[in-house]
Amino acid sequence: MTSLYVQVLRGKDWLNVTSVPIEDGKTEGARARARERAFDDARRNQTAWQGYSGFHGCQLRIGEMDSYGRYAEARP
Repeated sequence: MTSLYVQVLRGKDWLNVTSVPIEDGKTEGARARARERAFDDARRNQTAWQGYSGFHGCQLRIGEMDSYGRYAEARP
């Protein structure tokens, strides 16, 4: 099972704030729907974290880990 991460930019580093798991699907369509649901959940989390006073003025993004173990911005 993979995850999407809501991340905040602190200095030059993206730090994970929270994670949203992507459920495993048996078919390609089921995996696509599960990813879409997870991305929607991550967007809701991102919006909620933007209201947190500790992140006022900070850049937030939805990220995911690539096959090399690095984080990159996730696409829907």
